[in-house]
Formats: sequence, structure tokens, C-alpha cells
Amino acid sequence: HFFTLPHTTTTKMFSSTPPSQEHIQSSITSASSLKSQGNQFFLAQKYKKAIQKYKYMALYLNGLEGNVQSAMMANNVPSHGNGEQKNALTMEQIVQEHGKDSWQAEVAALTLSSANNLSICFLKIGKPQKTVQYANQVLAFEPNNVKAKMRRFQGYLGTASLDKAKSDLGDLQQALQEGNATGLDEKMLDSLEKQYHKALKQQDAKEKKVYNRMFAGLSK
Repeated sequence: HFFTLPHTTTTKMFSSTPPSQEHIQSSITSASSLKSQGNQFFLAQKYKKAIQKYKYMALYLNGLEGNVQSAMMANNVPSHGNGEQKNALTMEQIVQEHGKDSWQAEVAALTLSSANNLSICFLKIGKPQKTVQYANQVLAFEPNNVKAKMRRFQGYLGTASLDKAKSDLGDLQQALQEGNATGLDEKMLDSLEKQYHKALKQQDAKEKKVYNRMFAGLSK
């Protein structure tokens, strides 16, 4: 299938003017079709092709999602921010304001799916920075999404951001203890802990080599 990408501008994206029903339905239909195509590529382990589809999907939703966010902000609904997604609203807030069967909730769910799938794909092809970027988008919509936090943790390990990885690991440990860790069990947590300690040892070994070279140079 060939799609004509939507033309969005900064003004349009963050306008509080409601889009037409025709535009809404067209964008949702196109985004849903692209999601299905992306899923097929993902199942075939063709992750780069899947990424293309999920990115096009996000483009169709971008203007509508921005409209949802700006409209909510205008209504003084408090937003959730984690530092990376300052103006993002959670799925819970959007559903509370518009209802679970509203187009706003459908757009938000598709936007969440796009970010979620992109995070998985980038993890699969070894792109940790992109993994973190899209995991952050998921967590902006769903702060307690355990799977997204697991992927962000692995992304942080891949970028050697061990302090941030440690923070996510602590959140995952707490979630499991409190019984709020859908998609995570003791065996998986143990594997994540081992990954963290392995990365920590590797970082310590690298730092030790650097110090040894420095001292060797000074002693000459």
C-alpha cells in the first residue's frame, strides 16, 4: 500500500482547533494499516522495515496527538512529566477526560503502540539510544509500564548510563515486590540484575585500565 504522508506544521500540531471527523478517521485508518504492516515485518524479524512502518504511523498520528495534548493543557488538566516528555499526558488522563471509546483515546493508544514497537525494534537491532528515546515516550503515556522500563533499562546499559540503569532496576524490583509488575517475574528480574552487575564490572575494568595507563605515563 502507498500512503500520502500528512502535511503538518508546528502551528497545526499544537492548535486547539478540533480536527474534522473525516481527517481523524482517515489518519486513524492509515495509522492502523501501517501498524499491521509493521507487525508483519516484526514477526518476520525484518526490524528495519518494521521501523519504517511504525515511523510513518507516528507521522499520521502526530498532528492529532498534539491536538489532544494541547486541548487537555488548555483545560488545565495536570500533565505527567518525567524530564524527557515534559508536556505529555498519561493515557489515564486522556481516558478520564474523553472516555475510553473516544477518538482521542484511540489516537493515544495508537501513538503509544508506535512508540512501544519502535523501542522494541531498536533494542533488537542494537540501537540503545533510540531504545531509550522511545521507551521514554511510552513511559510518558504509561509511567508504570514495566516492559517499557525494562527496555529503557537495557538501553541505558547499552549507552553505559549505569546510574540511570540502576534507578530503573530499583523501580522494577519495587514493582515486583508490590505485585505491580505485569510482564516481569523473579527469573527475568534475576537476569536483569546479572546484566547490570556484568556491565558494572566491565565499566570498572575499563576505568582501571585508564588509570593504569595514566600512572604508567606519569612514572616514565
